[in-house]
Amino acid sequence: MSHLRARVPSLLVLTLGLAACGVSVPGEWGDFVPRDNLTLAFGEENGEIKKIVLNYTREGMSGDQLRAKFTEKAGAKGFKMISECVAENGTSSAIYLSDAKEVFQVAISLLGDQFYDVGLDRAAGLPGVALANPETCKWTDAANAVCELDGDRCKFK
Repeated sequence: MSHLRARVPSLLVLTLGLAACGVSVPGEWGDFVPRDNLTLAFGEENGEIKKIVLNYTREGMSGDQLRAKFTEKAGAKGFKMISECVAENGTSSAIYLSDAKEVFQVAISLLGDQFYDVGLDRAAGLPGVALANPETCKWTDAANAVCELDGDRCKFK
């Protein structure tokens, strides 16, 4: 039994050491993913729409702060936010568009009381996008420059 107790602390140190190395982010998502509070990342690079799911701890970070970090990362890659949906509970979504008409969408949801579950999607070649929920979402000023707006729909110019 004392042999087993000696291994437990060494396993704990090994596990903590691996966590400190950071979460591996799949494919070409690295520049789009804020690393603060990131606990898990997995995704799919196949198909026309590339998808990734991320989990973040909520401790010390509001949903608005997390969304701002994604907006900063997307802006650094040449994407402009064209729509935004924000709920009082910290959930939100946003759609960004590049000059090359690549769409980048972020959807932040709550996962229990301690985590954010974030879905990212990227696609090129779409003719336009629609608001996720016209009651809680709005087009940004940037949408006027790149969209022919028709209510909850944006057809790319």
